[in-house]
Amino acid sequence: MKSIIALLALLLCGTPYISAQSRYESRLPFKQKNGYTVGGIVECDGKPLKNVSVSDGYEITATDSKGAYHLKSDKRNRQIFIITPSGYEPTRTDAVPDFWADLTDASDTFERHDFRLVKTGNKDFGLIVTTDMHFHGKRNDEKTFRGYMQVINREFESLRRDSMPVYSIGLGDISYDQHWYETGVDIERTRQILNENGWQAPFYNIMGNHDSDGAVCAGDSTDFLSAVRYMKTYGPRYYSMNIGNVHFVMLDNIAYYNTPSSSSGYEGINGKRDYKAIFTPEQLDWLEKDLKTVNKKSPLVICMHSPIHSYKNASLEITYGTDRETSQRLEKIVAPFEKVHILSGHTHKNGLTRVKNGNHELICHNLISTCGSIWWNSSFGQPNLGHDGNPVGFDVYRISGDSVNWRFVTYDNNPADQFKVWDSNSLKRHFATDSEALTLQRHFPKWGNYCHLPENSLLVQVWAWDPEGKLTAMQNGVELPVKCVYEIHPDYYSQTAITKAVWNGDYKKVLSKPKRVRMFLVTAADSTSPVEISWKDPFGNLDKRNFFRDSSNP
Repeated sequence: MKSIIALLALLLCGTPYISAQSRYESRLPFKQKNGYTVGGIVECDGKPLKNVSVSDGYEITATDSKGAYHLKSDKRNRQIFIITPSGYEPTRTDAVPDFWADLTDASDTFERHDFRLVKTGNKDFGLIVTTDMHFHGKRNDEKTFRGYMQVINREFESLRRDSMPVYSIGLGDISYDQHWYETGVDIERTRQILNENGWQAPFYNIMGNHDSDGAVCAGDSTDFLSAVRYMKTYGPRYYSMNIGNVHFVMLDNIAYYNTPSSSSGYEGINGKRDYKAIFTPEQLDWLEKDLKTVNKKSPLVICMHSPIHSYKNASLEITYGTDRETSQRLEKIVAPFEKVHILSGHTHKNGLTRVKNGNHELICHNLISTCGSIWWNSSFGQPNLGHDGNPVGFDVYRISGDSVNWRFVTYDNNPADQFKVWDSNSLKRHFATDSEALTLQRHFPKWGNYCHLPENSLLVQVWAWDPEGKLTAMQNGVELPVKCVYEIHPDYYSQTAITKAVWNGDYKKVLSKPKRVRMFLVTAADSTSPVEISWKDPFGNLDKRNFFRDSSNP
């Protein structure tokens, strides 16, 4: 079966889709060794680089004093890549770095692939992290994204003003598989969109469940073959690199099945596009090899599409979002590392989860989608919201040596703002009298009208809540009680649920269950005096604002 996979992948290597990879040919001397199937040179400024790791996703080798590497690869993954060392960057001609090469010859035939790196000082660096862009040629997605790029560029420039090199990561679902063949906005087009918008930093991407090719029929090789077009556009399904003191690992935790269906309902799609969030044994075997020589005291950042952990509802109970057994194996592998961050997307929600892992902690950052609810709100002129009602945005990291700081930036709000407040009295009046809200309630009574909230209380949502941060409320110099609640999000209610159901007359079962999220209930002493709300994140950044009742917005 592996030979069949390799053969089909080889055939697909000849397809006319865009392909970007290292095609560099070094002039440095290279002597091919017998018994190896892949080899080449890694250089910088015409000089050989020693001890640069090179991998095919199964085996890992390193360059010698002449910059040469040799690998006994069976070419199952059909690609080879360098594990970029700290202090260097791969060359690039557009947004995506040239850190990999396609393996196009037979598994027993030697082929040469060279790589060229550029030296850079990156002990301190900035990082922009985005996820779930879901470009698909509908709902004015590209037009809206052009506006978002102004915000992203502002953050790029802010980091560069501090003399930091800047990098970027995409956490999957940059495309929307069901529309590839309908609109022509496929995985290759997404890279063009980044380039057309002047994406400034090296963009390292991973696969999401919507980045697989739904035209590939179900079978033993579906997960691999459905990834080929993605691989030719963005590179390997899993890989790693070093930036400064940080070791980054990019994993693929989506097993794509595309189970046969009598009718997919979408042009060119041959199945249900179903999948499972799980790590393959081969990937975790490779991860163990990759981490053997990594400093256990330095930060380790692992990126994946589906979250591995989250809190249940408004509690601190830990749940798994990826297959438990393989997730626990990953946890065991990274247990010796003192500083582990796991970055994910997929849910279109924000959520940071701190998990005890042996003697150390996993900090799991789940990031909200750029597209919100698939560009729904912006299609009629409103700011996009995620499935949790959060405003859409991205994370900005500042990394200095072993120190890792981060903050959430929204596309549509003041960059310093980190929360939103609603007056319960106003909410109750609005949702008990608004005709559209009443229509939704008649079809789905569970949405309710907030009548259970205490008089004079406030609802607060912290967009990037962290259990190590602190939310405080003051009124007339007195600190008010703050209680964590699991509540229906007012903005999702009014701007997403009502527009999808009432405006369209489309009362789908999916909307019968209200969207509840972690929020905070503040009980005020009266309904007229302003309340000062402040959120201090774990790094001491403070967002403090006075809330006046007449400024409420249901």
